[in-house]
Amino acid sequence: MTTTAPEIADAPALADTPSTTTVPILLHWAWSPVGLMLLLPLPALVAALTVPDDYYVNLWGQPLFVTADIKLQALLYSAVILGVFVSLQPLIRRSGQLSFSPAQVQWVVVATTVLAWITFASYTAWLVIGIARGMDLGIIIDLVEGEASAPYRLKEFYLDPVSGVTTWTQLAIVVGPLAVLRGKLTGRSPVPLVVALLVVAAARALLFSERLALLEVFVSVAIAWLVFRDKPPFFFRSTSAVLLSYASLWVGLIVFFGVFEYTRSWLHYYAGRFDGGIVDFAWQRLLGYYATAINNAALQGQIADSDFSFAFLLQGDLYATLLGPAGEDASRFATSLQTLSNPEFSNVSGLLVPGNALGSLGGLVFWVISAAVIGIVAILASRGKLLAILAYCTVGIGVLEIVRLFYYGTSRYLAVVICLLALALTYFIVTRAHAQETRILRRLPE
Repeated sequence: MTTTAPEIADAPALADTPSTTTVPILLHWAWSPVGLMLLLPLPALVAALTVPDDYYVNLWGQPLFVTADIKLQALLYSAVILGVFVSLQPLIRRSGQLSFSPAQVQWVVVATTVLAWITFASYTAWLVIGIARGMDLGIIIDLVEGEASAPYRLKEFYLDPVSGVTTWTQLAIVVGPLAVLRGKLTGRSPVPLVVALLVVAAARALLFSERLALLEVFVSVAIAWLVFRDKPPFFFRSTSAVLLSYASLWVGLIVFFGVFEYTRSWLHYYAGRFDGGIVDFAWQRLLGYYATAINNAALQGQIADSDFSFAFLLQGDLYATLLGPAGEDASRFATSLQTLSNPEFSNVSGLLVPGNALGSLGGLVFWVISAAVIGIVAILASRGKLLAILAYCTVGIGVLEIVRLFYYGTSRYLAVVICLLALALTYFIVTRAHAQETRILRRLPE
């Protein structure tokens, strides 16, 4: 809506600028850092730590590496993270508003358009590269029909990522929130762009066996949709409604997981070997991804040569190249996963990776600082800092995935960080230029 605002959150110098556009901000506890921890990480951790020991071998083909000390460390780290979030929660304003000058509105429109073009161009380039490598409709039909080698051929050959090209598909998780904001500012519906982002991410999840790409877009857009509003949706208006919504989201997660696992592993392998149906398989498989991530972290800690293996914090081909010999421990762990465990479950719990990289005490300090940074981002977002809101939409993904992987140390998140820094710089330039123009206009005689 358009109004005359007495204050602009990101640029106080523009306070008297007429015809500013305001957008409501709501950071309800249900989608604050505390709420995100209660939604997924804590229930997943409890479930993973209470799994019977025989499940590892019988269901997931892994030896058991988890010890009582590992379980205690995971609980300690999660308690520290939650404690920091709870301590900062009173500083998070529940509601407020963010005001934009015409120049800032135009910046949002341009940023959304440019980043959308880069994102879809990257996906198009990825598809063209796959076709050039020989990918055709036949292999996609093989995948859908359950041909055993189709997922492997697609992921390891035809759609093997190309650094510097496919990297920028990750900007989708910034484009989505910007599209929601643009809709609030201009009245232009974000639905077509968001649906397009979800479609390409779903195709990536199906063809490249990367469900995380779809979850990233969904979570970032969902957080933006919840933040840019003046009151919570009806399913978050009471504590009982929040709990029911959390339970419903867990059911949805199992369904989502089962749908993509159907073509990924069930149809061509487990349908004839698993003692049960697809529903039982889906929830046991989902549980396995969390439990084996803890188990893999225990193995990672055992093969480290020293208490300081910083390379464990960084994951991806780019980091492996940059680290060189410093990444020896990470390479040794990848080999150990192949020979001592089950490489089908390759995630390493984000909770425990800092402890493996920096030692138990170093990991504890790391999580205190990191949780404080995440909390500060949420505080700034609640106080109308636009770039903090966009950052929070992406940071929330890492909080939700913390039990399964260390999201912030992946090369996929590096592209998001670069994007956010570029947005911050251009937003600062636009805001400062408009502020200077406004000051000059105020000095002119009426």
